[in-house]
Amino acid sequence: MEDIERQAGIKLQRVGIPQPEDVIRASATGILTNLEEVHKDVLPMFEEAAKKLVEQHNGDHMAAICKTLAYISGHYKSAMAARSLLTGQERQLTMKMAPNSEGQARVLDSFLAREFLDRWWGGRIADSIRILRTIKNKGGAVFDIYEDQYDRFMDNYQHILSQEADRMTFTVERCQELPELAEDDSQGGSGWRNDGDAGGNSYGGGGNSYGGGGNSYGGGRGGRGGGGFSGNRGGGGYQDRNDGGGYRGGRGGRGGY
Repeated sequence: MEDIERQAGIKLQRVGIPQPEDVIRASATGILTNLEEVHKDVLPMFEEAAKKLVEQHNGDHMAAICKTLAYISGHYKSAMAARSLLTGQERQLTMKMAPNSEGQARVLDSFLAREFLDRWWGGRIADSIRILRTIKNKGGAVFDIYEDQYDRFMDNYQHILSQEADRMTFTVERCQELPELAEDDSQGGSGWRNDGDAGGNSYGGGGNSYGGGGNSYGGGRGGRGGGGFSGNRGGGGYQDRNDGGGYRGGRGGRGGY
C-alpha cells in the first residue's frame, strides 16, 4: 500500500466496513432527498393519518416521524446485527486495545495484546479471539469478539480496573472507527488458534502468543493432533466467569510439536 502511494504520489485512506448504523443513516438521508419531490397539493390527503399517528405516540412528534422513516427505509422489524470492522462478519464487534498513557508501556502491538488477553481474560473469550491486527506505529491493536460476549468482556475489564489498577498498562474500548493499521503485521499476524483434532501445523495461541504468566509462551490450546507448540501454564489474570466460578487465570495449551 505504501509503495502504491509513493509511486502514484497519492494518499489512500483505509475505510472500515460500513456498520448497520451507517447503512441506516445513509438510507434516511436518501429518504429526505426523495421527500423534496412530494408536491404540496397532496399533503392535505395525509393530514388525518398524520394526526392519528401523533396520537398513537402520545403526542410525541419525533417518535412518530422516526417510526415513519424507519418503515419507509425498510429497517424496522428488528435491530440490525453488529458487524466487524475488520472482516464484515455479522454478530462480531471490533475492540481496540491501546497503551495506557499513565502506564509504563508506550507501544502495544498484536503480540502484547494477545498476552494481555490470555492473562486477564483467558477461557472462552480469549480463545474465541482469532484475528488481531497492530495499529500503525504500534499504537495498539484491534480484534473482534462476539456480540454476546461484549458485556462479559467489559465487566471483566471493569473488575480488573477495580482490583489491579496499578498493573494496568492498557485501555480497552469498542472501536467505532477502524484506525490506520500497520502495513507489515507479520509478527502479530491474525493470531489464529486451532483446536482441531488434526493438523500438524496448527499453533497454540496464534503461534507467537504469550501464555500470560512467567516467561513461558503459548497461550490458548494447541491442536490435539500433534499441531501447535507446547505451552506451559499461564498465570495471573481473570477468566470468563462462565468457565468456572469466579475470575481465575487461564491455562496455556498442551499441544506438542
